[in-house]
Amino acid sequence: MVRDDSISDSAVETILPYELRIGVSGHRKLNDAAAVAEAVVRVLDHVQQTLESAAQFPEGPAGSPRSFWQNCEQRLTRMTAWVWRSLPLSATHTPPEGRTPVRWTVISPLAKGADRLVARAVLNRPGARLEVITPFPVDEYRRDFTEPDDRADFEQLFALDPTPVALDPDLGPPNAPDGQVRRNEGYFEVGGRVVDASEILIVVWNGQPAEGRGGTADIVQYAVERGRVVLWINAENPAAPARQITGFELRETESEAVAEPVTRPLPTVARQLSPRFHRLAAYNRDAAHDAEEVRAILERNAAELHETAKRVGLPASLLQPVLEHLLPHYARADQLAIRYQQLYVRSAMLLYGLAAFAVTVVVGQVLFFPHALWLISFEIAAMLLAVMLLRLAKIEAWHEKWLNDRHLAERLRTAMFTVPMGRTATLTAASSPGVLPFYQGPEGWFIEPFRPLLEKIKQAIRIEPEHHEALKRFLIEGWIGNQAAWHARNAVRKRRSARRFHITSVVLFITTLIMATLHLVGVGHEYPGGSPISAAWHLVGLGITFLAITLPAWAAAVHAVGTLLDRERIATRSERMAEILDALIRRTEQATTLEQLQTEIARAEEVTAAENQEWLASLSFHELVLPV
Repeated sequence: MVRDDSISDSAVETILPYELRIGVSGHRKLNDAAAVAEAVVRVLDHVQQTLESAAQFPEGPAGSPRSFWQNCEQRLTRMTAWVWRSLPLSATHTPPEGRTPVRWTVISPLAKGADRLVARAVLNRPGARLEVITPFPVDEYRRDFTEPDDRADFEQLFALDPTPVALDPDLGPPNAPDGQVRRNEGYFEVGGRVVDASEILIVVWNGQPAEGRGGTADIVQYAVERGRVVLWINAENPAAPARQITGFELRETESEAVAEPVTRPLPTVARQLSPRFHRLAAYNRDAAHDAEEVRAILERNAAELHETAKRVGLPASLLQPVLEHLLPHYARADQLAIRYQQLYVRSAMLLYGLAAFAVTVVVGQVLFFPHALWLISFEIAAMLLAVMLLRLAKIEAWHEKWLNDRHLAERLRTAMFTVPMGRTATLTAASSPGVLPFYQGPEGWFIEPFRPLLEKIKQAIRIEPEHHEALKRFLIEGWIGNQAAWHARNAVRKRRSARRFHITSVVLFITTLIMATLHLVGVGHEYPGGSPISAAWHLVGLGITFLAITLPAWAAAVHAVGTLLDRERIATRSERMAEILDALIRRTEQATTLEQLQTEIARAEEVTAAENQEWLASLSFHELVLPV
């Protein structure tokens, strides 16, 4: 193994922090601002304690609490680890180095009242940051703040965001008759943008309908419709416990139907407060993570990248940000994907092998040892082990983790080559026109954490015109050509493996046919007499019957495993992908300018993303099932 001394030990530490994005909406005029501020702090404390508790105790009250029967089932499945020593099982306690840190971000228009109260409360958290979205260009928005103290408070907070976003609605001419209506539309638009940019929305609201377009009630309803977690502080009674708004129901009054909020107590489980945090925390503390294997993958890929860059004449300095910030994450995802693929394949073989073994035992007992009923205990044990293995695979989500980790690894690998080109869409878009419409792909829990990382790498890399040819060769040899060669090899491997499964099935079928034919013509049916020859002949007959019954069970097991692995179809897809990538190589080689190279790389990026997404979509339906 080639060891790259530029890879530090800390580079293997790949715990991803989670950016918790808090939006705010609420009234400008508050009867008791101090009480509201205290209520906001209580809500934020509740959120923080819930997420931190879930990160520390994954199966605790704030993590994934289990029922009595689920606990019993889990204890039974964990017994498998006594035999399968290398089995990774989720831990009940996560050490500090494996916990997912939370980075707070508050999104606010910084209007007077609730907007600033929530913003300041979040900013009091260590490392918190502010994103400002204003409903109008800033100079126009400043007209909302006529009092000097109000204006100064706005300016102080506004200065904390180096890149504020200002909407620019059509306000019409100054003093237009519909000027306030237009401004209200701007307030509604900015409220919607805050909701869209947030995961949790904290609202300080009196529960009454909005007095005009863009009021808090409108924003709350918009947030509920978008599936956001809406935490409500009653502006009229801030001392009351905050609640979560889950929807609205119509209440008939004498004059009209009024929409009233449907509420429940604040969520006390992390996956209800932040499903993405829940999934990312599981990835960060994954029990299958092996630091030594990650380092081996990291060093191997770093050596390959260095060798390719040196061969094509690309400066090593252009690769350093990728090696430092992105390659360690790829190595971790790749190692986890390999581990869970192994677990999935082995469990599939073992599961269907146990089913065939159970049939073999019962047939052998009936034919050869009719009085040894205790042999049936082996059949029962095999069936129970099969059930335990199936439940273990589902509880630990081996199949899902394999697909998601492989999907992430391939997205990261693409990003390692496209980010130096100034492209960051690899991890922020996963669209493919061929993906099944009812399959939405993996959730964004592993995409969002990489956005700031990609921007950091992008800013650290400066591509000069003289790098054009070397960069083109690096992309072709290191990425597109490498992927084409891998698909060509993979097609051969999968086709060869599929052929072995096919030959095995054919041999089992022919053998079963022969045994059934011999059984039909009565070979060995005679009752054994006193001679050893007749007894042996009868034993041959029992063996024929035994094989005629048990071989189909083993053939079914082989067929089931082959169907799950789907090697024939994957081989065909890899053959086609190799052809497509070879065509992309030819097109890329003809690029004479950086703009043309950008265009071809975008095509390659789209092709690899589509193939990766469709691979994930198709295999997502190949879950292990109990053989019946």
